Amino acid sequence: MGDVSVTGVAGSSGANGANGNPPGGGTAGKAGHGAAAENLLMFPADATNSAEATGGGGGSGGSGGVGSDSHGDTILGAGASGAAGGVGVAVVKMAGAFSVITSATANAYGGAGGGGGSGSHGGNGGAGGNATASATNTASSTFSGSTGDGSATATAQGGTGGYGGSPGGHGGAAGNAKATASDTNTLGSSSATASASAGSAGTASSEAGLAGGAATGSSASADGISATATVSAFGGGGGSELGSDAVTCGAGGVASGTTAKAVGVTSADASVHQYGGDGGGWDGSSYSNGTGGAGAASTLVNAVRGTTQDGSLTLYQEAGGGSGGTSASAAGGAGGNGVSRLNVNDTTNPVADQSAVISITASASGGFGGGGATGAGAAGIGTAVAVITGNSSATVTAAAVSYGGYGGGAFGGAIGGLVGGAASSTARATGKSATATADATGFAGGTGEGTANAGGLGGGASVNADAIGLTLASATVLATGGGGGNGTDGAAGGAGAATIVSGAVKGITDDGTLLLEQDAYGGGGGNSDTGAGGKGGLADSLLTFNDASNATHSADIDATLDAFGGAGGESTPISKGGAGGNATAKATITGSGTVTIFGLADGGWSHTAGGAATAYSDATGSVANAYATANAGGSDSRGSVALATAIGNGASGGAHAQASTGPQGITTHPATLINSITAAANAVVDTSATAVAETLFGGAVPGFTTADAAVATGVATPNAAATSPVLADNAAISAKFGAAPKFFALGEVGGGHASTGTDAETSTSSLTVAINLAELTTHGQLVLGLYGGEAVGSGVTGVTLSVAGSGVTFSPETFSTGALAAAGFDDKAFDLGVLGSTGVLDLTVDLTVNSDAAGSGFYGDFIVGDPPAGGAGSLHAAAPALPLAAHW
Repeated sequence: MGDVSVTGVAGSSGANGANGNPPGGGTAGKAGHGAAAENLLMFPADATNSAEATGGGGGSGGSGGVGSDSHGDTILGAGASGAAGGVGVAVVKMAGAFSVITSATANAYGGAGGGGGSGSHGGNGGAGGNATASATNTASSTFSGSTGDGSATATAQGGTGGYGGSPGGHGGAAGNAKATASDTNTLGSSSATASASAGSAGTASSEAGLAGGAATGSSASADGISATATVSAFGGGGGSELGSDAVTCGAGGVASGTTAKAVGVTSADASVHQYGGDGGGWDGSSYSNGTGGAGAASTLVNAVRGTTQDGSLTLYQEAGGGSGGTSASAAGGAGGNGVSRLNVNDTTNPVADQSAVISITASASGGFGGGGATGAGAAGIGTAVAVITGNSSATVTAAAVSYGGYGGGAFGGAIGGLVGGAASSTARATGKSATATADATGFAGGTGEGTANAGGLGGGASVNADAIGLTLASATVLATGGGGGNGTDGAAGGAGAATIVSGAVKGITDDGTLLLEQDAYGGGGGNSDTGAGGKGGLADSLLTFNDASNATHSADIDATLDAFGGAGGESTPISKGGAGGNATAKATITGSGTVTIFGLADGGWSHTAGGAATAYSDATGSVANAYATANAGGSDSRGSVALATAIGNGASGGAHAQASTGPQGITTHPATLINSITAAANAVVDTSATAVAETLFGGAVPGFTTADAAVATGVATPNAAATSPVLADNAAISAKFGAAPKFFALGEVGGGHASTGTDAETSTSSLTVAINLAELTTHGQLVLGLYGGEAVGSGVTGVTLSVAGSGVTFSPETFSTGALAAAGFDDKAFDLGVLGSTGVLDLTVDLTVNSDAAGSGFYGDFIVGDPPAGGAGSLHAAAPALPLAAHW
């Protein structure tokens, strides 16, 4: 039949009331006519067919006439009501055998309700018309050559309610919407798409708003060699209100019962997108005076399904809560929650209908809280759960993704912002190769206004992932805390959410590879114009895992832990900025095969105080590799404390620790003498080894240690409490530096052999300090002092010290025994040359220790700086003969 299109006749508007005394009332509008379009095809005449139905719009009500009373004051007649819009119904149904591309398309639109007339009392708005669209395409497989692609598409749009006349007119009810699409094409590809959008309720005048239209029961079904079914459903917006702060705007319309099914041979893809409507508050031109309407919640439970015949199956469902409405005179509305739960067990299907590759995703988002003048709306919460079970040959992936809503905040009134919405994600996957990923993001707190208030706290995030595989299992979680809300007119910024992820991943394989990853991000502190900036949220990623507790064990285990502290909020003046959040990444992993840990902790930056960073990696296995990296956050003038510890327990492997700190490098700040200081310690694992690296600015000097297989610690710009004992105990170094030196750094380097064994082992340790030469008030000599050397045991076979800077490497000094190295670190001072006046000097002190006896090692201290002009000359000739003759 081709294409069919029907449009209902619009209703006529009512007449305005006559002017006079008394004035006449307006007359009501006429209803719009409904439209029904049907296109039924039962034989192979036309391959593409469509039907479109558009309901007619309702007529507007007439306004009241104008007159005057006995006192000469103007009086009005009553306004009349608007009429309802017409319904739209579109149906396409195709059946037959086709050898070409076939399509069935149905579009339905409800007519808009007419507006109410104004007068002494406004007329009510007319209701929007409902819309229903249905498209069915069935291509028979009984005829030879029926191999074309097929599709069915249905779209339904509910009508908008009419506005209420002023004053006192109710807004019109919203039109509902439903769309269904079904395509069957057993010898070709199949696609079904359905979309339903409910109408919004009309704006009321000094009366409560009505709820938005509902989008209920929409569906899509596809069956073919390859099949794709997609459905979208949107609840309508709640009606806004103008004129009174004593009433409430309408709630968002409900979207529910949305489903999709895909049955394919080689592939099947089913997806659902369902969103609750927004609460009333904004009508397209003005914000409401009444309380904002609540956003509608949206919940999906196993809304998608499908099968293939040893092919690829993809299932996706997304639920979003509507946002709360904003009010210019009252409180904002609450955001709706979003919940998406998807549990798929492919093993319950017949063996012939089970899939080789399965990927499922459950996504959920909470609606934003509405802003308000007297109070803010609460944020919606997002909750996502994805569970997939495949057969013992399947590759499966489960992903759960969630977002909280934005916390409501100040809008035209001095109030505090509310906390951002929380998010929670859980994922579990079972198959031959199984991947589970859980990603949760808390949202930012709302804006606060006024000196007595603050921005809202950031929303929290929680995650869990579990992977059960035969050859491969991968469990990954990512939790991101929401940022603190901003502050205006003197309100403080809100604190970023703290994010603590502890034991959130687990997995099991049968002599396969197990991958575990935990990422935690603290929320950034909120900014303020003149109040205090919010503090950045801390981030902890903590994991203890022992594969021995599993029934079967993995040959390889790789664990990655990341933690990132939130940035401190900014303000004016800069001194009011919030501190950066601390970060801790700590993993203890035990396995029977190869175990590798990558731990990374980054402290949050700030203008005033950066966050500390602590990384701890403890790996136990036949081969144990532990990597720990700590990067402390910086302020405008200094870095915080960074501590990295790497421990390996096994027959072989390595322990690698690196710590770095310095002033922040995110924004511009006044120049500093020391740009950064980095320590690195690396040791060979032979039964057991510990590597420790630590850096800081000023503060207490880390204690001297001879217990670790590799150690590198450094203090940039050390204070008098740290340097005075060194000068007091080492006369030659004190004399070399003179009366008033500028110290750049001091620290310890060293390493040694494992506590058992006689294998030859090598450890390295280094410290690099970046010196901004332009910040020196005087430019003298670069002096290095060595002291406190200590040899442990008798198995040290060599110690090599090298110093390098800005592309120049001094000839290394090598000591054949620990005792000789200790003598070389006994109050020795060296003039390394003249310092320049511009640029950055990257000075590195590196120590390599070789040993072949249990418990043997060498450790020593150093100090580096710039003596006052002329202070180094008197000792230069008498300095020990280290071959450090070159200078920069």
